[in-house]
Amino acid sequence: MTGEGDIPDLCGLRVMAVHAHPDDETILTGGTLALLAAAGANVINVTCTLGEEGEIIGDLWQGLAAAQADQLGGYRAAELSNALGALGVAAGPVFLGGVGAWRDSGMEGSESFSHPRAFSRPDPRNDEAKSEQLAALIDAHRPQLVITYDPVGWYGHPDHIRAHTLTYAAAERARWAVPRIAWIVVPLSVLEDDVRAWEDPAASGRLLPEPPLRPAALGDLPGWPDEEVTHVVELPAHIRARRDAALAAHATQLQLHPDPTGDAAPTHLALTNNICQQLPVREHYVSFDLAGATNTVHDVGGAGRTWRRDPLVLDPESTRPVRGACMSADGEGATPPVWDGLVEDLEGARGGQPHE
Repeated sequence: MTGEGDIPDLCGLRVMAVHAHPDDETILTGGTLALLAAAGANVINVTCTLGEEGEIIGDLWQGLAAAQADQLGGYRAAELSNALGALGVAAGPVFLGGVGAWRDSGMEGSESFSHPRAFSRPDPRNDEAKSEQLAALIDAHRPQLVITYDPVGWYGHPDHIRAHTLTYAAAERARWAVPRIAWIVVPLSVLEDDVRAWEDPAASGRLLPEPPLRPAALGDLPGWPDEEVTHVVELPAHIRARRDAALAAHATQLQLHPDPTGDAAPTHLALTNNICQQLPVREHYVSFDLAGATNTVHDVGGAGRTWRRDPLVLDPESTRPVRGACMSADGEGATPPVWDGLVEDLEGARGGQPHE
């Protein structure tokens, strides 16, 4: 898919993304959300916190930090609004429980993790409230597809992991039976190809970043086994441009390389760790479909509902697959479906049904 005319009509399809902090929606799923919105799907992005504990790029806004004025969350909410506008997500920001209900936890062991409103802080009453709030959003919007993190939260942030477990808890609780849940993943081969390209930047047409930015090395970023990817979302150039504009809106959290104000289009982004990570031309997912009661598969949701991934078997000791999902009938590896495979076979079930 390379042009605007290649986007199918997905009017009537309903998609929900569940993210922990402002900027996650664009870094990890920006192209997918922009593409779905452009195709006419009804897209809602649920953000669980304001990202109050985030580090800040540059000197201008350092005073907003949690340890100073503690105003970063409100500023990042505005960045999120601008980013979603650039992506074409007409619903704008939706915050779990309302804006400011839950606070960025920071990393486990930090002082912020024990805040009474910390999103990942263990608290049965708060956990119940969060589950009720997301279930209510699922029932109100009735998504055929819900997108969220993998079980380890991409790079292990407690709020990402909590968003994953909360998504399943809420999907189990909701009256609306979500047909498909997709995990956001980055294949190992994508990371490896990016690292190799830095070995000869001239040949790959890259501009080396200036310190303190640096190219990524193997092990800097987490990857997912390629053979376990079930869906690939191809991002046409005009969709990548929308994604890049949305990334630029999150200026307190990331910077683009090369600088988008120059002549060259950005190819990488860097967070406050200064590691350049490639701006993808495609986004990748591992999807699970709601299974019937007669299916004998590992339950990665709650006791009453099961989301399965065919044709693999899941390790009963974990939610990680034990073999690849993209297999042909003779057992040989097959190419994952292109982007619209993530939603195409859901079109017949757009009406869906509530769970009584």
